[in-house]
Order: sequence, then C-alpha cells, then structure tokens
Amino acid sequence: MRLVQRSLLLMTVLTLVACTAAPPIPTQRRPRTVPTQQPHPPRTPAQSNIDGPAPSWQKDFAPDDDEIPPGIENTPDAVPIDEPRSRGGNSKTYEVLGKTYSVMDDAKGFTERGHASWYGKKFHGRKTANGERYDMFQMSAAHKSLPIPSYVRVTDLDTNKSAIVRVNDRGPFHGDRIIDLSYAAAAKIGLIGHGTSLVEITALAPGEEITAAEPAPIETASVSATPVLVGPMGGYLQIGAYIDPINAANLRDSLISQGFDSVQIRTVQRLDAPIHRVLIGPFRDQDAARNVRNRLDSRNLIPQWVKE
Repeated sequence: MRLVQRSLLLMTVLTLVACTAAPPIPTQRRPRTVPTQQPHPPRTPAQSNIDGPAPSWQKDFAPDDDEIPPGIENTPDAVPIDEPRSRGGNSKTYEVLGKTYSVMDDAKGFTERGHASWYGKKFHGRKTANGERYDMFQMSAAHKSLPIPSYVRVTDLDTNKSAIVRVNDRGPFHGDRIIDLSYAAAAKIGLIGHGTSLVEITALAPGEEITAAEPAPIETASVSATPVLVGPMGGYLQIGAYIDPINAANLRDSLISQGFDSVQIRTVQRLDAPIHRVLIGPFRDQDAARNVRNRLDSRNLIPQWVKE
C-alpha cells in the first residue's frame, strides 16, 4: 500500500515540474551563405608574361599616338663604341623555322642590300637575342648574321635617308627582309607607313668616319631616265649578295621551291671577304627575262640586272 502511495506522489511531483518548466526556445537556423567568387582583374600588359616569346598568332602593331615621343623622326643616331660580343645571340650557327644561319666572326667591311622592315609594340619590353629589353624608341635593329652587338648605317635607297643603329637582336626570319629596324629608326628613314623598303646597310667601327654609303661594285646595266627591266642578253638577274654562304644557299633554295629555274650562286672576291651572289640566268631572250623579273617583283624581290 505504502509503495503505491509513494509511486502516486512521485508522478504528481513530476507532472507539476513539467507544467511549470519554461517551454524550450526554438533555435533559429541562420540561412546558409554561399561565398561568391570574385572575378580576377583583367591582365594588363605589365602583368603578362613579357619574358616569354611574343605570341605567334598576334600581329605586330605601331604604338598609339600618345605613346610616341615628340620628334621621333629626329632621334639621335646610335654611336658606335667598343663592346665585347654578347654572351647571348652569338652562337656559331643556329636554326629558326627549319633554316640554319651562321653568325659572322667580324662585321668589318660588311655591306648588304635588300628590304628592311620594322618591329614595334608586340615586342616592346621583351628580351632580345642578347638578353636586353627591346625598346622601340631606341635606335636598334635585328639582323640574322651580324655579330651582336654591331653598328650599321641603314640607308633607304628611295629616300636617301639614313640612320645608324645598334644590332642587338636576331631576325627577320620571314620573307626576303635583311634587317628589322626599331620603330624610331624606321621613322627616321621614312619607313613607317610603307611596311618595307629597299635599303643598303654598312657596318661601322668605333671611331670610323661616317660618310655616305658607296654603291657595291657590281656591274649593272646603264641607268636611263626610265628603269631598265633587263639589259643585253647573256646577263643575269641578281636577287641577293651575301658574305655568309649559308644565307645565300637559303635564298637559292627558297627561290627553287617557288618554281624559279636556273638559280645559282656565284662567288666573287671583294675587299677582304668573298661575296656570294644569288643569280637567275643567263637569259638569251628578253621576254623570258621580263617574265622572271615580274614574278620576282610580285614577291617584293627587287633584282638587279648584272652581266658577267
């Protein structure tokens, strides 16, 4: 009996406690937040990989008008000084786009005629062949075979304007061009806006008197008021003349691959170095010579008529 009474009493107490206890406060679940991804800031030229090669898909382009220093066409010439050969860019031979080029031991007495072009903003700030930074507003240039550094006078044969540049890079490796000028050098000889122009380049030594370039001693047809397409029969069309025989061989092979016949290399001694001339011919028929010349002109190759 007593056990039943005690059980009833305990149940009563528990009921009273449950009734007087405060109801539980429901927990308020906070909404789940998903972190938003902040977009990356656009890459500016200063943030891009300027130490890497210029992208092949991107075309070169000129600086904006507000980037060009005033009087760019009057930029002072580079002054030839004694400098050691750079550690970079002076391998005895090197290969680009499947072609092999060789670097000259000495630039003394070097002259060359051919087409010049220029390179600009695409390469500005990037490393040149000798590790320097390309500055398109300095008087510099790229050449395939001259020692680095070298100094050359570049004379536009159409305008007779000239500039002295310091070679610190390799190229150009497309077309028949023999030298790539900085934007400043191209502006000085009036090349901007024309793309390419026929020039003569002459190597200069420190302290050498800077005078007008002398024409190369090549026998050509007589000059008249109108350009002579071809001379007397038995002559040749000369497309290039090189000190480096590898460069001459590369041009010969390129012409043959483009379907030109009777392409040959003739070597003549000039001053202290042999000159390797790339010729087509001989021609016995004026119509055949004119036809070949027209084909060369369409490829921006300007031959000279020479007679052996």
